[in-house]
Amino acid sequence: MTVSLWGRLQRLLPFRPQSLSALLLSCVAPVLFASPSLQLQSIIQDEQNLTYVVRAKIYEEHPDLLVLTSRGDHERGGSEGGLSLYDVSSPATPTLTGRWYPETAKVSLKIDNCMEGQALWGNYLAALSIYTGKLHILDISDPKKIGHLSTLPLDGVGVLPYFRALHVKIYSSGKKNFAIITAPQASQLVAVDVTDPKHPKQIASIDLGFSFIFGEGLEGVHVEGDHAYCGAFHGNRFVVVDLSGLVQGKGMKIVKTLQDDAYDQMVSLKDPRDKYSHILYSAAWGSPGGVVAFDVSNPSEPKEVGKLIDKTLSKSNRIKMSGNTIFSPMEVGSGGVSVIDATDPTHLKKVTTVTNIHDDKGHSIAAPYAMAIKDDYLYLFGTSGANMAVMKISGQ
Repeated sequence: MTVSLWGRLQRLLPFRPQSLSALLLSCVAPVLFASPSLQLQSIIQDEQNLTYVVRAKIYEEHPDLLVLTSRGDHERGGSEGGLSLYDVSSPATPTLTGRWYPETAKVSLKIDNCMEGQALWGNYLAALSIYTGKLHILDISDPKKIGHLSTLPLDGVGVLPYFRALHVKIYSSGKKNFAIITAPQASQLVAVDVTDPKHPKQIASIDLGFSFIFGEGLEGVHVEGDHAYCGAFHGNRFVVVDLSGLVQGKGMKIVKTLQDDAYDQMVSLKDPRDKYSHILYSAAWGSPGGVVAFDVSNPSEPKEVGKLIDKTLSKSNRIKMSGNTIFSPMEVGSGGVSVIDATDPTHLKKVTTVTNIHDDKGHSIAAPYAMAIKDDYLYLFGTSGANMAVMKISGQ
């Protein structure tokens, strides 16, 4: 009886592939479908600079600078809130390099220091005091010596010291720059001309129809081209606003509203890959929660093309992307990070969820919703505990 070469090869293997193609696939599959994983390197504790960090960003203009805005300690009226800058040129060891906060007087209540939204253009940083509704413009060209250029109290953003100004993005058109700000209490999208950073001017606002009285609060805003994409916490709508009229003094206008029970909060980011530069991802903050993908090839007519909603992804928040992977911090329970495969935006897949992030010194990350990524390192911030987890991303 003659035994084929394939038959002889089968006898030598510890398993029995049915064909040569199956054998080849078994060899390359671990490479093709390798799942990223996270390994905790350290947890940094800092009561002054890491108390309730709510936004963490690394901008293209300053790739070695981690920019943090924090609300601080609510029980102490915002003490320890403000802006902190970290040098991440050595990603495994972030180093504090600068700090700024609005309220310097020795008073018991420092709610100006409860800061949230931030956005950069050039060396100028726009940062918001969430409870007093103020826009601060800073020069961070020298991170060790942050320069305060101006502060503008916003009009028409509510009267209660609560959620008056939340997120901000920069819209640039020609030589003009505008800060586009969400004001939850008033359900207003506000535009401020920041072309002269020392003399900002509030020039327009538009009501997006969310009801703060019924628990909705205008939150997420992403600016792409001449359009802003907005959502609200406890909301169910994704609202598209045309910004092009700002340059001519014609204000803003709503051009599209999409509705779905999953469209909650909708803090968004654009896919950084050239192949998918027309894709916008939004974090769905509900329970269940997850990520929604939109095709924004036609900016005024976004189309949902992918969605991953799951109970284990509840309270997904300020998402970030590295390679083919979306990382989402989750506020629910003790919190953690969800890892989502976005190789194909139309077929988002959950890879894993990392929870119970703690070290052997008793430090743990609780209910995070701020996160940043530098190279192969992920930085995650708890909303309590005044800390930052440094985690290594492997297997991408």
